[in-house]
Amino acid sequence: MVTAVQGITFTIGIEVALGGDIIVAASDTRFCQLEPKRGLAPLGGATVRYVQRAGWGNAMYHLLRADEFDTAEAYRIGLVQEVVGPGRQIDRAVDLGRELLACSPVALVHTIANARLALERRPAQFTER
Repeated sequence: MVTAVQGITFTIGIEVALGGDIIVAASDTRFCQLEPKRGLAPLGGATVRYVQRAGWGNAMYHLLRADEFDTAEAYRIGLVQEVVGPGRQIDRAVDLGRELLACSPVALVHTIANARLALERRPAQFTER
């Protein structure tokens, strides 16, 4: 699945985006998992998916600080896969979706399943970025 984000993408916005396999972000997107500043822990999936996507150190750097960061940082740590101009993120996500539709659905399902299995079974030394 391809997700697209723009503007303020805080807390649940990050968690919804992380539900996708590929994230396209507009260059003006701002990210923040701000629950710790509110006395809460981010338990909607961010602590699992964020670590998987960005690696332990990068995830802890932003999750524990509850800081706001820009699209360049999100791209640097692997949170997003593409950055496009504001207003282009949905078109680009649709284009990527069309590319996926040109592939075998069975092959895509198995590719995702095998990649998830590899994530579950990989040694800890391969989780750092």
